[in-house]
This record gives sequence, C-alpha cells and structure tokens, in this order.
Amino acid sequence: MSLTGSLRIGNSALLASQVAIQTAGNNMANAATPGYSRQITDLSAIAGQRSGNTANPGRGVQVADVRRYVDDAVTRRLQRAISQEAYNSQGVDMLDRIETVLNELTEFDLSSELSTFFNNWSERANLVQSSASVVQGGEKIAQFVRQLNQDLGSMRGQVDEQLAQAVSQADDLMSQVAQLNREISHAEAGSSRANTLRDRRDETLAELSQYFELSTYEQTDGTVDVLVDSIPVVMGGTSRGIGLEQETVNDQVELRVRLKHDGTEMTQPGALIGALLEGREDTLNTVIGQLDQVTQQLIFETNKLHATGTNLDGLTHATSTLVVSGTDRELSLADASNASIADLPFDVKNGGFYIHVTNQSTGITNQIRIDIDLDNITDAGGQGSDDDTSVDDIIAAINTIDGVSAGYNAAGQFEVSADTGFSFAFADDSSNVLAVLGVNSFFKGTNASSIGVRNDLLEEPSKLVTGKLENGEFVENGTALGIAQLGSQTLETLGGESIRSHWLNAVSGVAVSADSARVRAEASSIVRESVQNQRDAISGVNLDEEAIDLLTYQRQYQAGARFISVVDQLTQELISLI
Repeated sequence: MSLTGSLRIGNSALLASQVAIQTAGNNMANAATPGYSRQITDLSAIAGQRSGNTANPGRGVQVADVRRYVDDAVTRRLQRAISQEAYNSQGVDMLDRIETVLNELTEFDLSSELSTFFNNWSERANLVQSSASVVQGGEKIAQFVRQLNQDLGSMRGQVDEQLAQAVSQADDLMSQVAQLNREISHAEAGSSRANTLRDRRDETLAELSQYFELSTYEQTDGTVDVLVDSIPVVMGGTSRGIGLEQETVNDQVELRVRLKHDGTEMTQPGALIGALLEGREDTLNTVIGQLDQVTQQLIFETNKLHATGTNLDGLTHATSTLVVSGTDRELSLADASNASIADLPFDVKNGGFYIHVTNQSTGITNQIRIDIDLDNITDAGGQGSDDDTSVDDIIAAINTIDGVSAGYNAAGQFEVSADTGFSFAFADDSSNVLAVLGVNSFFKGTNASSIGVRNDLLEEPSKLVTGKLENGEFVENGTALGIAQLGSQTLETLGGESIRSHWLNAVSGVAVSADSARVRAEASSIVRESVQNQRDAISGVNLDEEAIDLLTYQRQYQAGARFISVVDQLTQELISLI
C-alpha cells in the first residue's frame, strides 16, 4: 500500500470518529428528552485489495449506519401496557365518581331517605305523625330522587364531553402518524435513516395508545399501518379518520365511534375511549336504570295501596294524574297503539276493582265490582282485544251506579265524583288500573326524573288517606300500615327483593366493581412501569456509557491524527531523498 493509501486510512479514522463522537454527544444532549431512543454508530472495516504478491491489510474504517437502539417487541408491549393502564384507570375514575354521586353509607343517601319515608308511614299508622309530615316526607324523597337522577345525568353529560374530546384528540394523533409516515418514507427513500422522525412517530403512537388499543405493522417503505379492533385506521400516509356519533335506541341516546372513511363502527376500541364507552353504557346507564326501576316500583306500589285507601268519611272526588288523549279513550288498555298507556312502565292486568258508594244520610253502602277485561279474547270467543276494557268502558260502568259519576275534566284526566249526599271508596283492585291511571294516587310521575307528590296533596295534606276497606269494614290505619310494610316487602318485579334492599344491592355492586377495578388498575400500572423500564434500559441514554464511548472515540480520533502525522513524516523524508 502506498503512503497516500495510508493517509486515506488515517482520514477514514478521523471521519468515523467524528461521526461516533457526534452520535455520543447527541445522545447525551437528549438524555432527558421524552421518547428519545439512544443511537449507536455502526463501524465497519473497508476491505483491502490484494495487488500481486503484496498483502493489503485494509483501507481503513467507514460508518456503516447510525441507527436507533430499539426492541420492536418491547415497543409493542409498551403500547399495549399503556392502553391497559388507561382503560383500567378510567374504569376506576368512572366508578369513583358514581360512588361520590350516590354518597351511600352516609346520612344523605337514598337508602336513608327510603327508610325515613317508610318510617313516616309507620308512625302515621300509629298516630305519631301528622298527615302533613307524611306528605312532606314524600316530597322530600321525591326531590332527593330527582336530584340524584339529575346528578347522574350531569355525570353522563360530562362523560359524553370526555368522549368527544378523546375522539377528537385520537383523530388528530392518527393524522400526525400518517404525516410522519409520509415524511419517513420520503426521508428513507435513499440509504439514510430518519431516526428523529421515527422517535416522534413512536412517541405519537404511545400517546395514541392511551386512547385506543393498537396493533402496528411496519411496511418495507418504513411506514406503519395502525389497526384498532382489527380495523385499519392508518394506512401508510393516510388516516381514515374517526368521529363520534349519537344514535337514539329505545328512547336512549347511545354513542358510537365510527370511521369517517366508511362509517365502520369500533365496538371494542379499548384504552381510554373503550373505558368511557363501556363505563357510560354498561355502568353509568345501568345505575341510572336501577334508580329508575326502584323509583318506578316505589311510585307504583305506593299508589296501588293509596288508590284503594280511604278515610272514615270516604271520598267525594278522585282525579287521575294521567292525561288520556282523545284517540286513546276508546282503545283497550292493553292495546299497543294506546299511546297514553302503552309507554308507561306500569301494566294493567285482567281483573277488576270494587267501588263502595255510601249514602251518607242512611249509612247504606253499595259495593259494585268494575271488571277490567284484558284477556285478549273477544265476546265471541275468538282471539283479539277489540272487546277488552277501555277507559271509556270504565266510565260507562261507573255511570250506571247510583250516587257517583265519572268522566274527563278539561285537561283530559279521568275523574270520579260523588253526588251530593254520597261518598265512595275503591277497594281490592286486582287489575292495577287505578294505580296505572293515577286515581287517588300518592305520587305522580313515572320515573326518577318525574316523581313527585300529587299536587293537591301538597296543597291539602288532609286529603292523604290512611285507612282502607277490608271485607267491607273500615280499618283506620290499613293503608298506612301497608305502605310502611313496603320497606321490607319482597317484590317479584325486583327479583324477590324489597325496594330498599334492591337499591342497596345495586349500590353494593358498584362498590364491589370499584374495588376490583382499583386492583386491576394498580396491577396494570405496575406492568406499564415494568415495560417502560425495559424500554428505557434498552433505548434510554446512560450517561456513564456515553462518557465511555466518547472517551473511546476521542482516543480513536487522536490515534488517527497521530497515524496521519507519522505518515506525513515518512512522506516528507521520502521527498527529501529525491
């Protein structure tokens, strides 16, 4: 090899050392940069060429590559761990917020309000409480339920806002990934590596993993395809986009995450967005539904007893809380097209009720049964509801009785009035029609958002009925005792549980779910930290190691410079001989 070739060897050592020193310096400068992956300089020897019988040891060193030091498998595990942690953490947050709203196991919870309500009726039965106190207690629990329902509804609105924001942010991150894919593909079209762009993409994918559980697949051109729930959301340099849509199903607003590209729904997106969707639909809506169910049974069971209740002097007037529209009045109570009745959460059954009409001057009471025919069998014996009972039929039947009359008021409410000198009372309603119509009811409304005490009861608590007729005999506290016992009475509609125990079990279910969610969240956090530590051990910058590398390449540079100096001296000596 000539002295000129030796100079080239020395020069290659200087150039390679400079690149390696710059790489080490860049690593040290980015030691605290989030998402930065340590870069390493790959050096390779330049092979020599044999000339005749002269051996050639080589032609120096070259920089083969400057690459990121990453483990793709660890990177994918980290993305999954981030998704799982986000999913579980959001689940805990959702349940914690629900527990805060319910405020159970305190003096200001629904269980306590239910106990107080039934205790008020018990004390009224024992003549300890006044009618006004019972009515005020009823309005108090109604207000509490309405406020609780409103708070849960507000929380659902907040979750909807969170979802909209999360979907928007995820959509923006998907666009960023697509943009980085294009830049990386362009930058790596030659033989260079876009290390910084790849770091930015990994960091963006890690952030996107907080919103979705991802699957990523790198292509030969350096781009990464991203799939969520097996649905491609980023293909090369194109983001298919996502959006949040509202759909009304059974009068309930449901949220759907769909691709902007073709409307494909993501049913199991995982991570934060998945937790918000599941928390909204499966947890929060379930609690709201349970509150509605408990409230509906409280309204219905209380009204069933109050409707057939009376006081010693009987009733002179009773009005339904339900407004029956003109077109529904002649339709069967069981007709699905009867809009006034069909959408109620309460059902009228085949059966009937008694009306006791008393002539106050003679003291004579007549007992008349009003049949409610809902057997879906016509008078001719065929199948059908044409002959089944309507509200008009009930009015017609009552109007055949001396001393009372029935009809509709100007608002469209069913009403029964006693003639002068007469009074009446209802009893033994096996059809539930009085409670469904809201005749002589205690509560108005049908669910947690509309429950309230009947308006005229609030204005005149003396209209509260506490007695009832049993086998034609007046029992002074019969209705009050019956409502008081509702607190512990099991109901088939609540799966064999009482109103209070059903609510307690619902709340306990939330507490158990919250405890389990906390355990899962803690475990997933530990896993994420462990995988993050693995990633940092592989790709993170160790300043001690970089200092050693820097010293090594400094010595290499010094040696190369010394080598060039020696070759230069030899060259000068050779020239001096000429």
